[in-house]
Amino acid sequence: MELSQQFAQYVEGVRWEQSSTQELGSAKLAIMDFLGVALAGVGEGPDQALWGRIGCCTGEEASVIGRSDKTTSWLAALMNGTLGHSLDYDDTTGFGHASVIIVPALLAAAERQGCTGKRMLEGYLSAYEVGFALSSITRRGDDQHHGMHSTGIFGPITSATAAAKVMGLDTDAIRRSWGVAVSQSAGVTGNFGTHTKPLHAGMASQAGVLAAELAESGFTANRNAFDAPLGFMYSVVAPGYYDEIDFNHALEVLGKDHIATTLGFKKYPCGYIAQGAIETTLKLREEAGIDVDDIESVHVRVPVLEDFFQVAPTGDVAGKFSYQFTIASALLDGQVTHWTFSDESFNRPALTPLMQRFSVEVDPDSGPLGILDIRTNGKVHTRSVEPAPGHVRNPMSPDSLRDKFMGNAVPVLGDARSREAAERVMNLEDEEDLAPLMDLLSLRS
Repeated sequence: MELSQQFAQYVEGVRWEQSSTQELGSAKLAIMDFLGVALAGVGEGPDQALWGRIGCCTGEEASVIGRSDKTTSWLAALMNGTLGHSLDYDDTTGFGHASVIIVPALLAAAERQGCTGKRMLEGYLSAYEVGFALSSITRRGDDQHHGMHSTGIFGPITSATAAAKVMGLDTDAIRRSWGVAVSQSAGVTGNFGTHTKPLHAGMASQAGVLAAELAESGFTANRNAFDAPLGFMYSVVAPGYYDEIDFNHALEVLGKDHIATTLGFKKYPCGYIAQGAIETTLKLREEAGIDVDDIESVHVRVPVLEDFFQVAPTGDVAGKFSYQFTIASALLDGQVTHWTFSDESFNRPALTPLMQRFSVEVDPDSGPLGILDIRTNGKVHTRSVEPAPGHVRNPMSPDSLRDKFMGNAVPVLGDARSREAAERVMNLEDEEDLAPLMDLLSLRS
């Protein structure tokens, strides 16, 4: 049987009542976390610029988070996906940033189509499993998918899966939606540190919604888009090692409840690579009683230093992809927050000399995540970088994720709306209609 047919049969067969409590709980936390970081993105540069164009378009199909206006389903997915990735505060996994591509597609398709919360959960879980299974047979390596952003590569497929499940498409239409989706895979890592990185997520989510809607209308596409010669793996992901791919492995891991064991959340609003380093810095700062005025040097040794994590920091998004800026800010302030990545923060006189005393070195012997050395008054304080808070090896609790949601949501929605939105998401299986939740998120109630 063809690979895509087996994948499509899996998606069509996913049922809420057959999913584990742990899996469903993780999905609801992921959806809540996405909604919070999307609300935190309201008013940021990408939001203002993109809405300046989308706001010109008419449509009453789907809502935009933080705005009372509606638009078409696929433009809502574009807008909400970009919002959710604007602060780089959203979750991450092996196939990119999962929820920021899956949830906007779910919201758009569910609002246009009309479906229950149970069906939305089925859409999230099936999309996550498809993305995980496909990414499990690709090798990432030093080239980061030859310069392509994994969110943009796998995103159209996963968002198409989510939308197709919500829309109730049959296996043939699901396969054709994937055929349309793979032709929209894109996103270069050279755009990290700019407004275009969050646009990768928005475009990926939009691509999936559009693909599912076109497939529903009978639009034709390659039904074997995953593994066929000149298909997704052959042309987009693995042009140099297609013959080595074990497609049977993808089928073996498909549908094995991976969300609870592979999805990582973020404690800090910046690139995932810096999360553990920030946490380690803050602990070393407190334990050693480090005074910023006494710091002579800060040295980070890491086993690998990705090219996209070496951008020159600025007060805007570029600072989110810099050990230098994030660690210096943690040392100076004792915290890393939304405000950290602002022009006001970046332009402080005290920050520049501290960053000038900073160095990063690639050291294969620095352990799995690296080593932080801070020298003060001739003494070197050393600590190994720990797993990022929110990583599956260092998880954030449901209560801490709820607190994160409230911190992001309250400035936009207010306390009462935020609490009700969180409650509805964490009991999503009881929602018969998405409208009440979307009215809260778009300030219509």
